[in-house]
Amino acid sequence: MPQQALHSLPQTNSLPSARSRPLDAMRIVLVALVVAHHSAMAYLPEAPPVARSLRAVPHWWQAFPIVDPAKWSGFSLFVAFNDTFFMAALFLLSGFFVWSSLRRKGVNAFLRDRSLRLGKAFLFAAFAISPLAYYATYKQIGIAHPSAGFWKQWFELGSWPAGPAWFLWLLLTFDLLAAGLFRFVPERTEALATAIKNYRPAILFVLLTLFSTTCFAPMALHFGSMSWSTFGPFSVQTSRIFHYLAYFIAGLLLGAAGLESSVLHSGSVLARRWWTWLAASLVSFLLMVGLALAAMRQPPSTFWGVIVSFAFCLSCSTSTFAVLAFFVRFVNGNSRVWDALGGAAFGVYILHYAFVTWIQYWLVPVGIPAIAKATLVTSGAMLLSFGVVHAWKRLMPKAPNTVWTRPLQKR
Repeated sequence: MPQQALHSLPQTNSLPSARSRPLDAMRIVLVALVVAHHSAMAYLPEAPPVARSLRAVPHWWQAFPIVDPAKWSGFSLFVAFNDTFFMAALFLLSGFFVWSSLRRKGVNAFLRDRSLRLGKAFLFAAFAISPLAYYATYKQIGIAHPSAGFWKQWFELGSWPAGPAWFLWLLLTFDLLAAGLFRFVPERTEALATAIKNYRPAILFVLLTLFSTTCFAPMALHFGSMSWSTFGPFSVQTSRIFHYLAYFIAGLLLGAAGLESSVLHSGSVLARRWWTWLAASLVSFLLMVGLALAAMRQPPSTFWGVIVSFAFCLSCSTSTFAVLAFFVRFVNGNSRVWDALGGAAFGVYILHYAFVTWIQYWLVPVGIPAIAKATLVTSGAMLLSFGVVHAWKRLMPKAPNTVWTRPLQKR
């Protein structure tokens, strides 16, 4: 974009800075939910048996790297509730500071920074953390000569399972699209952000629900809601690609509107009615579950597919607004705790999967209830991930931000 065009855009002091404590708090809690989600997978009643080998089809072990005989049915609801919203909410938060970063750095510097930061993080997570995490899976299978056999089976898969690293490459792709908006249609994007700045939360909620449903329903009907696409180390849940893009764009526009918009300041209607949004999130989730169960009793049809897709998107947007309302309402002012936690969120996301699978593996023979095991796995993986991140910061205090010390929101 020509320099004069950049300066011709309307300037505002409400563009977000590199940090926001409510969003920092929301981010680390969402990352903690990611850790808890992966921790609970080993104890689901629906978990498949331990795989015979890594080559066994279907490759359920990629979603259930460790399977424990201890089970708790409550984890089924916990995992289902998480799955409706937490990754979409992370994409929304990741998009929030993009526009201000593009203004501050320009397209070329933004793309260079994003490519290096997210690219290095993806390579580290996919090619170091992921094999380490899935080696615990191979250990549970119990085949002789585990080290040589692991790599033999791994390279025979025809793909490279990257675990949670899929979020990183998809986020980088969305950042590239945001840079394209800034270069080619900045005025229209600014105008749209300005238009939504003073919208009531209910209107924004309706718009996000309809937009995400439009993005999700056709993909779910065509590919199936649970199918994944994989090419080498690049994988993504096919039906949710544009659903996640919708949330990233929503975050980008809210960020361009600024922290003083009607949604994001502590005195907003959204913040004051946080309890209403929390209650609505539970109701919408139960509605989705009820409709999904009803659809399972019917012959497959486009009608039921659209209904369930809409219910999923409704639950997702309601829960996202509920969490956003809660943290905007209650997290304000200076806090060293949130600063420390928020600054390590990205690193925890990258590192946690290996800690999760190995703690799950070590706990398999331990005779304690599933809920106790999941609690130990979650707390252990969180503490160890934080420990690695902060140990690195102490050992390398003058080093530039690395792949695991760069907060998700800093651009």
